[in-house]
Amino acid sequence: MNQLGEVQELKKIGTCTAVIKYMEQMEEVLKICFFSTKTLH
Repeated sequence: MNQLGEVQELKKIGTCTAVIKYMEQMEEVLKICFFSTKTLH
């Protein structure tokens, strides 16, 4: 594999990891929002 291909693969992996982490954080935020609205009503 050439160097450019390797860099692109790493970028892809990095992007996927970032997206997964972001989704997990959003899930936590949504849970907190959901529970706080549930307890308010």
